[in-house]
Amino acid sequence: MGTLGLLIGLPPLVRSIPFATPESLGRGIFDELVGAAFLLCCAACLLTADTISGERREGTLGLLLLMRVRGFDILLGKFGSSALTSVEGLVAVLPVLMLPLLAGGVTAGEAARQGLALCDTLFLALSVGLWASARGWERLRTARAAAVVTAGLVLGPSVLGGVFSRSHLELASPLGTVLHAADAAYRTSAARYWLSLGLVQLGGWMLLLGAPGAPAPANPPPRGCFMLGGAVDWTAGADQREITGGEPLSPRQLLASILRRLVEIIHQARRWPPIQSSM
Repeated sequence: MGTLGLLIGLPPLVRSIPFATPESLGRGIFDELVGAAFLLCCAACLLTADTISGERREGTLGLLLLMRVRGFDILLGKFGSSALTSVEGLVAVLPVLMLPLLAGGVTAGEAARQGLALCDTLFLALSVGLWASARGWERLRTARAAAVVTAGLVLGPSVLGGVFSRSHLELASPLGTVLHAADAAYRTSAARYWLSLGLVQLGGWMLLLGAPGAPAPANPPPRGCFMLGGAVDWTAGADQREITGGEPLSPRQLLASILRRLVEIIHQARRWPPIQSSM
């Protein structure tokens, strides 16, 4: 993180020392820090782009659904485990945004607003990745879909907002949130910033809640993968009863099913012949 700060802050510092005021120098470094953090937050969609699809390929999705959990519970668990690293990185970056305040040209309110905008952007990107992962099998395809959707959500409303100036479509983009967090734009209309912040948050929750209802991928399932009626059904509580078709499993039956499944996965991985029962 320190190296990233040097790479961002040192070039404008060297270029601007002979003829820049402290205020303009602080403003330039602050804008570049926000821009780099924004790009990193957008790239976080790749962290969750292979969470569900990886479970499908490895044939372990059925083991998760054997427990007394719903499909949405699994999604939240995957979201939290994948988002932990990116959230820690963002938390490390946010205090760095306060350093240009020492040079001037940036207010504490603007730094706080930009921090909220970056958190909103990170949440949206992680939700896009999870949404794409629930709709595919292959890692590259889900990563490509997550990157394309993230780019569309960031650039699409901003471009349309520039074409149709009175529509204010840029408020639905995280890029619009970052732009309206600046002091000049915020003084003009503070409501636009908060509206944009809420719209981006709403979009992230819509993608996260829409992931359980994703249609089944077109690719055939790998051998040994648990399927629910020919497709992984994430809706309406995909629990034990949807897998067994009857009553919930007892603890002993559940353990036996898990052990049987683990043996099958080991045999498939090592390409051993199936176990022939002597009964």
